[in-house]
Parts: sequence; structure tokens; C-alpha cells
Amino acid sequence: MVENLLNKFKDSGNVAIFVAFAISLYLRFSNFLHKPSLYIDEANVACNLAERGFLGFWSKLDYEQYAPPIFMMWTKFNALLFGYREIALRLIPFLSAIFCLFGLYKLSNKLTIAKPLIAVVILLFGVNYWCILQSYSLKQYVPDLAMALGLILVALRKDYTRFYTRKALIQWSIAGAILVWSSMPIVYTMAAMGAYFAWQAYRAGEFWKWLRYFSIPVGIWVVNFGIYFVAILNVDAKTDYLQQYHRIYFLTAELWTKAGWSWNWTIIKGLLAGFVGESLWTMGVFVAFYAVGLVALARKHTAIFFLLVLPFALALFSSMLGYYSLITRLVIFTVPIQSVVMAYGMQKVYDQRFGGFKLLVLTGAVVLVYHLNAWTFLWNGNKIVLEDTRSSLAYVQQNRLEGEPFLVNHEGTPVAKFYINYAARHEEKFGNCQGYISLSYPIDWKQKTIETIQKNPDKAVWLMLGHIENYQADQLVQQLASHPDVAILHQEIVWRSRAVKLQKK
Repeated sequence: MVENLLNKFKDSGNVAIFVAFAISLYLRFSNFLHKPSLYIDEANVACNLAERGFLGFWSKLDYEQYAPPIFMMWTKFNALLFGYREIALRLIPFLSAIFCLFGLYKLSNKLTIAKPLIAVVILLFGVNYWCILQSYSLKQYVPDLAMALGLILVALRKDYTRFYTRKALIQWSIAGAILVWSSMPIVYTMAAMGAYFAWQAYRAGEFWKWLRYFSIPVGIWVVNFGIYFVAILNVDAKTDYLQQYHRIYFLTAELWTKAGWSWNWTIIKGLLAGFVGESLWTMGVFVAFYAVGLVALARKHTAIFFLLVLPFALALFSSMLGYYSLITRLVIFTVPIQSVVMAYGMQKVYDQRFGGFKLLVLTGAVVLVYHLNAWTFLWNGNKIVLEDTRSSLAYVQQNRLEGEPFLVNHEGTPVAKFYINYAARHEEKFGNCQGYISLSYPIDWKQKTIETIQKNPDKAVWLMLGHIENYQADQLVQQLASHPDVAILHQEIVWRSRAVKLQKK
């Protein structure tokens, strides 16, 4: 019985690959074409796109946002070509996600991983909540992964001798400089690629000859990254807002203390939970087979070990220095690639003669796939939406009378600003929302709302709450309702946003 089960597992490769691709593509296309409302960070990026010319992206962005200049330029071009619509703004991340699915397949196949296990790799990326969300978000995280995968796949097709021609040196110099300005974490993959070719040259006894050639493009890359770091990255990384926000996602270098190890484990555990689920079983399965993959790669394919693993190691080291946050979305550039290493470990265990090892791999694969955190969006047809502030605006647009005050909370202001001022056909769709008052810090939102109601006794007052949990919005509305002068006429409640119509009693 066990032998029959294992044979079916082995023979199911093509079907498993087809199903994994079909599910992953469906989850991306269905969410992308659903065109959910921009959320707060997307809206802030979109406002930068609308308010700046192409040259303006080569300096620090406004609204506490960071995005690579070339990513912004391509997105600006799409917006000018197709209008400031959700699909146009999210096109690059979406296309990058499609490439990543095929790139992960190609990379796994190059390591001769069995197709059923390649299907696991595809599903770990394809049915992951965060990877799906970032596949159609106006952010650079999935394009970061696409560029890392592309560079790895190109490197695997070359060997160190390719740097011995003038044409190759020029091509690598130009391509690397473009990549530096297109993705921040790509420098980790570029460093890994250098280690990959360096190991090849060392084993062939030509390290110093190779280094003389390779130092030319590396010098150009380093100069570009130095300018990028000083002009943009370091300025962004050291802002008080970002340091405070990401503080809990930085590893500590205090490895000599128990507290340091506990802190780091909490971060790593959170990282694992984001990609393989919160179950200790799934974490244990992933880590165990990942460890096997690390050892097997290091022993048999050392150069590929450097190419795949070093970017993750450098990200961890940078985190200890306070320069790279390990929040889930920021490590999308490498964690799906680490799942390939994990699958390689599974393959090595499966290749052992003892049938119990094969059954262990089969069980581990089932555990990982079963606990993926986005299956529910496949079963119930719901879409992944962070907030539906656009619907709140649409309700105000349809029901607000001329002269009625319109207030927007601090967190909802970026989305309101984009849709009211910049979105395609904004005057037609949201023209009635013009003249809103932003309750941005340090304004006391509650006091300002009550004062506005008291000053307009004969008018309704509109309040829009964006980027807020529904229970928190309930609490805020209850606070207003408890005031003797405030009457709640209506609430239009949508996901993580609402429009509230108020009036003086």
C-alpha cells in the first residue's frame, strides 16, 4: 500500500505542476482584475507618481515612502499611457508575479527536483496570502523577487569565463547598474552571483585572472549603489518614522545573551509564520528539510549554495545592523527562493533507499501545502483586500449635498487624496468629495468633528474613516455618539473603512 502511494506520488508530477500553476494563476488574475481599492501605502506611492516628473523619482519620496527610481519611472509611464487606474498602477507587480511562478519552476527544475516537489515550491509562493497581495499591490516587493530570480537564472546559464570578453564586461556593467536603481535588495543577489562565479574560478585555478575582469563591472555597480545609498536609501532608512515602525523587525547582534536569542527567534518565527503558516508542524517541516537542503547544496553544489543562500544571509546580517527590516513583505525577494532549497532537501531525503524516508517527504509536503494561508480565498471566492476606502468615498459622492462638511481621518487621507485629485476620471467619479478636511496629526479628530457639527447645526456632516479595523471604527463612532450634540444618521460600513453621516441633535 505504501509503495503504491509512493509510486502515485512520483507519477503525479505533471498533474501536480498543472494544478499548482492553475491555482496560483487564478488567485492572481482574479484579485488583479477585481481592482480593489488602493490602500494607504499604495495611495502614498500613487500620489508621488502623480505629483512628480520622471526626474523627481531620483530623490527621496514624500509621505514616508520608498520605491526604486526605475520602478517608479516604469509605473509613471504606465499611468500616463493607461491613466491613473488600479490596473495600470499595479501592472508591473502583477507581471512580475507571473514571471516568478515560472522562474521558480525553472530554478527548481535546474536542481533536478522532482515535479511533485516543484509543485510544492510553486504553491508555497502561489497560495501565500502576502505573496498574492503583493502580486497586485503598487509596491516593489514582487518585482524585487522577479529580478533576483532572473539574475540567478542568467548566472546559472553562464560560467566565470564569460567575463573574459569586452562585450560581456560592458553588458554586465550596464545591466548591473540598471538593476541597482531598480531594486534595493538586488545587491544581495549580485553579491551572491559574484561569490558563485568566484568559486567556479577558484576551483579552476583562475581566480585572480577572473577577478581582474570581474572587478570592472563590480566597481561600476559599487559606485552606483554608493550614490543610491547616500542619496536615497540611507536618508530613508534613518528616518525616525521608519526606524520606529520597523524596530521590532530588526535582528539584534547580542548573540551572547539569552534575551538576544529570544528576540531573534521571535522575528524568525514570525517570518516563518508569514510564509508557511503559524503551525509549529509546518515550521518544523520547513526548517528540517531546509537544513538538509543547505548541507546537501553546500557539499555537492557549493557555487549554487552561494548563489541561492547568500542573499538571505546578507539580509539577516543587514538586519542586525539596523539597515534591513525582516517584515514579511521585505523578504519576499528571497524566501520563495529559500523554498527551492527546502525542496532540494526534500529531494535528497526522498532519494534515500529506505522507504520510510520517502513517506516522510510525502507527509511533509502534504503538511506544508495543507497549512498554506490563502486556501480560503480559493474556496469561498473572496478577494484579498486590505481596505475598501474607495467604496466609502463613492458613498459620500452619491449622497453628500452641496455645502455639507466632509472630514477624513489621518489614515484615510492618502487614499482620499489620490482618488479625489488624481485618479482617472476623478472629477466625474469623486468630484462631489472635493473640499474635504483632513484630520491629520496633530489635529484632535474627535474635537474637530464635534466642533464642525456644532458650527453647522442645519447641515449634515460627513466623516470618512479609512485604513481602520472595523471594531476600532465602531469604538470611534460610539465616542462621537456619546456626545450630547451628536446624532449618527447613517453608517456605510465596508471592509476596514466606513462613511458616517452625522448631524447636530
